[in-house]
Amino acid sequence: MAKKIDPKLVEAALAKVTDESTFIQNVLIDLLDWPIDPKIKTVEEIAYDWTKEELRARNLDKKVAEGRIRQLALPDCPWGIFIVEFKNPDVFQSGRGMTVPLRQVLSGLVPKRQKSANLPSFFREHLLLICTHKYQYFRFVHFKEPGAQFKQPPLASFGWWPGDSTKTVSTYNLPHLAFLDASATVDDWIDEWTAAFDVERVTKKFYTDYKAIHSLFQEKLAGVLAADRAWLASVLLNRLMFVYFLQKKRFLDGGNESYLEDKLKASKGKDKFYTDFLTLLFFEGFAKPKEKRSAEAKAKLGEIRYLNGGLFLEHPIEQRAAKAGKTVSLPDSVFHELFKLFGSFSWNLNDKPGGQDNEINPDVLGYIVEKYINQKAFGAYYTRPEITSYLCERTIHRLILDAVNTPENIIESSKKIGLPIR
Repeated sequence: MAKKIDPKLVEAALAKVTDESTFIQNVLIDLLDWPIDPKIKTVEEIAYDWTKEELRARNLDKKVAEGRIRQLALPDCPWGIFIVEFKNPDVFQSGRGMTVPLRQVLSGLVPKRQKSANLPSFFREHLLLICTHKYQYFRFVHFKEPGAQFKQPPLASFGWWPGDSTKTVSTYNLPHLAFLDASATVDDWIDEWTAAFDVERVTKKFYTDYKAIHSLFQEKLAGVLAADRAWLASVLLNRLMFVYFLQKKRFLDGGNESYLEDKLKASKGKDKFYTDFLTLLFFEGFAKPKEKRSAEAKAKLGEIRYLNGGLFLEHPIEQRAAKAGKTVSLPDSVFHELFKLFGSFSWNLNDKPGGQDNEINPDVLGYIVEKYINQKAFGAYYTRPEITSYLCERTIHRLILDAVNTPENIIESSKKIGLPIR
């Protein structure tokens, strides 16, 4: 079976990767025990090329270097392992521009009638795609079982790039890709390597850590009634998670990805971060157009866009505290703990099924909201996106198609664009 790998060793190995040869040596050979000769310095030495013609992937060269992928030749491994080198590093952080070429690659690798008899085929569940840009940006990709609700296999991935945290990747993902020993069956390989793409473990881990932070906020909140602390703690954490999404997508103060952390450092441990900065950010920066903000807010906040959303209006609990002459406050230490937690995960606004498995996305936040509200009282349950997509396909999509495809509408549409009617 696979060896157990200490997450700290994974983080140390990833920190040493600077190019192709250091990736092969430090990650594939030393860390994961893949059977590769230590003398090997390039993938080309142990790989077979697949061209876009062989894959029947037209325009693959628009996104993928030279329009080709490389298959690693590893003895006694039932998986097909392919290196996909992307031209642009942006696809690794945004997630956009990667899915289409990878689906083309998948289509060219799985069994097909029109495929050349000289080319091997692979089952979807036996495929691992290692995507990279100059061996500094990485995403490991696997296509999951589509199930009844999907027409296509959902793409699952995990990855890292310069400046990104590797803690979650090192703890939950990469260790599962260690090479298995000779006693392992094909089912063992599938179970162990697909576990590297299990999003539920990360969701539950984040929720467990989030609960601890929520309790800390609740305990340290001052200026509100004890009965209101749990609810206000949830409100504050919801706001901060939203702001952290904006920060990681470079929407704050000229693209500053450490905006909150920088402002906390500027507070210098005086326990004024919440009262002197966050209240301005919440109730002026996001809640008021720039021209209506105070001089203090303009000076302290930097470039912040007006959002015009209810999340950043004063909550009734905050209004009651102000009416009673109380100041809601929190010590700076709780924010150090919160940002430490947030910084150990990747954050992505893409909520489509099959995003990165080490990321926090709206799907994960929905899970947290569901756990923290009174479901019976509010009738509120989070519905996962694959379910809503399936329901829409079966109802709304069909209604639209039926309406558009009626003879009357076809004739009317044809008249409008000048097509002859026969």
